[in-house]
Amino acid sequence: MRKQLLALLVIFTFGLSGCAGLVTHKLKSSVFKNEDQGNFLELKNRVIVKKNDFGIPLIEAQNIEDLVFACGYSDASDRLGQMVKLKLVSMGKLSEFAGENFIELDLFMRSLDFKKRAESLIAGSGEELIKLLEIYSSGVNAYIERHKDNLTPSLKLAKYVPEKWTPFDTASVFVMLNFALSLNFHEEITALHFLEKVDADKIAYLFPVYPDEELPFKEAQKLKLLEKTSENEMSGNLKKVSLMLEELGIKNIAASNNWAVSPQLAKNKKSILANDTHLPISLPGVWNMKHLKCPEFNAAGISGAGFPAIVAGFNGDIAWGMTMVMADNQDIYVEKVKNIDGKLHYLYMDKWVKTEERKEIFKTKEGKTFEFIVHETIHGPIINQTFKNKRIYELQPVSGEMDYAVALKIPFIENDDTLEQFVNLNKAKNAFEARECIKEIKTISLNLLFADSENIGWQVTGVYPVRKNGRGLLPSPGWTGEYDWETTLSNQEFPYLINPKWGFLATANQRTVSKDFPHVLSSSWYYPDRFERIRDMIRDGENDFEKMKQMHMDIKTYLPLKLKKTGLFSPFTSKINLVVSSMEEPLKSDAQEILDILSSFDGEMDKESVKACVYSAFLHYASKRIFLDELGPQNSPQWESFCENEYYNYSPIHDHLLQRDESPFFDDINTENKETKYEVLAYALADTKEFLEKKLGKDMENWKWGNLHTYYFQTETSKLSKHLGFFKRMGVNMLSDYFNRGPYPASGDLGTINVSANSPSKNFDVWMIPSMRIIADFSLEEPFYAINSTGQSEHPSSPHYDDGIKAWLNGRYLNFPFKEENIGKAYKKAYILAP
Repeated sequence: MRKQLLALLVIFTFGLSGCAGLVTHKLKSSVFKNEDQGNFLELKNRVIVKKNDFGIPLIEAQNIEDLVFACGYSDASDRLGQMVKLKLVSMGKLSEFAGENFIELDLFMRSLDFKKRAESLIAGSGEELIKLLEIYSSGVNAYIERHKDNLTPSLKLAKYVPEKWTPFDTASVFVMLNFALSLNFHEEITALHFLEKVDADKIAYLFPVYPDEELPFKEAQKLKLLEKTSENEMSGNLKKVSLMLEELGIKNIAASNNWAVSPQLAKNKKSILANDTHLPISLPGVWNMKHLKCPEFNAAGISGAGFPAIVAGFNGDIAWGMTMVMADNQDIYVEKVKNIDGKLHYLYMDKWVKTEERKEIFKTKEGKTFEFIVHETIHGPIINQTFKNKRIYELQPVSGEMDYAVALKIPFIENDDTLEQFVNLNKAKNAFEARECIKEIKTISLNLLFADSENIGWQVTGVYPVRKNGRGLLPSPGWTGEYDWETTLSNQEFPYLINPKWGFLATANQRTVSKDFPHVLSSSWYYPDRFERIRDMIRDGENDFEKMKQMHMDIKTYLPLKLKKTGLFSPFTSKINLVVSSMEEPLKSDAQEILDILSSFDGEMDKESVKACVYSAFLHYASKRIFLDELGPQNSPQWESFCENEYYNYSPIHDHLLQRDESPFFDDINTENKETKYEVLAYALADTKEFLEKKLGKDMENWKWGNLHTYYFQTETSKLSKHLGFFKRMGVNMLSDYFNRGPYPASGDLGTINVSANSPSKNFDVWMIPSMRIIADFSLEEPFYAINSTGQSEHPSSPHYDDGIKAWLNGRYLNFPFKEENIGKAYKKAYILAP
């Protein structure tokens, strides 16, 4: 029987493999071809779409209307599947595309009511912009109509025919991506998980704010009011939804670097601006690239498919780039709830108040339809009511057994003109005009740097709440009213700088304001290491285009150097040496050998480096030794949440290594003795040696960082396959080589300018990278250079699916010329859209 089953499995596997080959062969026919695309009623004049060697378009039109129509057509030709999936996720309709396994994600997205926010963006846009968005949509729809029988592979495999694109779809995707780039919803959910195992008094140690700030003990005191609640009752199945969002590349975390060098520090006496946005590794990447040109509009750089303008780039007069402020403008409120006469009520300031109700109707790919009632309190939609462990069509509006609910508050702006301001920024003529546009951007919290040839500037954007009490870092009890939002900051109170006397500006998600800044922009800053490295390299001098490329590719991390200064990584440090010398063999020799390696490590996180590998493995086991006894086992929600939370901000592992000798987490709760920091870390040294020998062998030559730490570019379909049925999952796996790329050995880590972030406590897999890099050096004849992290096309059979990966790995930049005599040299292929 075993042999028969094995034979059937072999036949089945080879059958699927053969089917996969036939499928990929058939899918190749849908690659977009650079040929004349025919005539279009919507056009007034002929439009030429030129392509460079990487398939990136320069769209040349004689008027703005024809330009945005062609932009829509071009975006759809490159990224229609991505556009459609982002649209469906933002609208809570992914289950219509992928099936009922994704209904929980749809319920979550629908609860957040992005529809209301997208409508506000549309309402805040002027008539001219609305008209342009309608014309852009016509371009997308023209492509869908002309290619409906041969669409992109992801749509073809799903047998999904997309609906017509609309301006609302552009706004909806914009809102959703901005939510994905906000903080600190996941941190607060993590705190709810921790409450199951850790006393409120100790939780402050797990949420350090910044190296020079006190731990948030006062903020953690409010958790005492929540200690009697059930973690399962409060956070429900949010973990599953969080995982799905992460696999879609919609992770509530982003980082990034940007810097601007003024003429006084630039080698050639003209301003320079550089930017690299850090996002989850994905294929295709979030960004596409384009150059849009007509008499009244001329800009090049990165954009999101679905948006007819440049998000970060260059327009011939100014350059601009962005990083995240790490803004804390999402707050979790735990509500006391109960049913009264069949209606859900929540306790607020000693009164039971009926929730606001909103009906949502869902349809799945399998043809099922059902209704769901979303409930909202004064603090926002209740998000855990959607996640009961029942089959979705058995869900009732609210379980009568629920005593607590979790509400999520997100700022809302009436008549939000953010889209309008981004388009206006594309047309600014100098740095001062740029700032007037930038300071009005509200939907997304950014550090926007901008420059013209003579000036540089920095402006914070977004919406920041002013709270009655607390700083919003940890969940708040909703029933007291004590932690409500009073108002929001006006943009006149936002930090900014123009032409600082020290000659440069740089943001790398560090705290950009002083410790005593009167308002809370964030409690979730990254540690300052990347900023300090950027600052030091700029101060070294010789700041020109080549230096900026060198900085983008820099792989020096500062944490091990700081640990040396504290005496931790030193064979002469008495505290750790005393422990190591008292250990029994072979642990003593193992620990001493690792300590010797770390004491000579210079922080260069090269993929070929043994010392970088040893350092990273030590971080991994130091974290486990310090925190796993309280938060474990490793498959517990608490430990999994800890592993994810540590890369959202200044992490507790870095904080504990640099300081916190008094932390209660150094004591192992499973032993009678009270361990010290140096005892715990000495045994982590021995753990490191044991792990590396088991994982990479006893020959230390094989202990290369790139053997543990790799880039693996995966499509959303591959990442989400675990949520599909067995046969669908097998089909996806058989196509994985067709869709996915890698692994490639990776240099760097979370603290390097060329970031390749992994979760130190979890594993060594790269999950966040510089998703693009741009440089504008105003001293050059053609100032603007850029490279994406993946190809321009989402089609695996296209030569432009993965050509960007190799260029990105090697630090090869593409020039985007603005002068006519240079355009012909860069763009050698073209197709025409005719009226």
